[in-house]
Amino acid sequence: MLTTALTDRPDTPAGPPKLTPAQLRAAQAQTLDVPRRRYGIGARALFKATDLVYGQEPGIVKFAMLEYIARVPYQAWERIGYLALARYRRRSALVRRVFERIVTTSAEQDNEQWHLLILQDLAQRTGLRQPFVRHRLAPWLIAFLYYHVSWLLLLIRPESSYRLNADFEDHAEHGQSGPAGRSEPAGA
Repeated sequence: MLTTALTDRPDTPAGPPKLTPAQLRAAQAQTLDVPRRRYGIGARALFKATDLVYGQEPGIVKFAMLEYIARVPYQAWERIGYLALARYRRRSALVRRVFERIVTTSAEQDNEQWHLLILQDLAQRTGLRQPFVRHRLAPWLIAFLYYHVSWLLLLIRPESSYRLNADFEDHAEHGQSGPAGRSEPAGA
């Protein structure tokens, strides 16, 4: 049975990864050593929009908003995956591959959600003010647009949807340390 086979796999996600502080520092150093991507026009527009609302400086408010938005492409891809399952239900090999992608995108969504929960907890513990427009409405509007762009790109040109997400993740991983959409690190 497909469900049994997938749940018995050792690489099935089971919550957030458990890394030691040394492993976390090593993973961060490895990430920061990778050269930044050359961002596409869609990614630069997304970065500009977030910088207009939240400023260019990093902070808990901006990071929480980014984590809220980071779930979006995975949600769009998962939704399209379920539509593909229904459409190609009689092609078992294809359905299995699509279902495995759904499992992966769901795990990525869970990972981003975990980051968001941590940041929201941190904001509450530090007593950070969370006005409705900047903490609820703006992230929702940006996420709404990003979802539909990701969804449409996946239908029209899947590599563009994946590239937009890769650009977004690269920008987040490198710490927001420069003008929005900058394709080279400072000093390069």
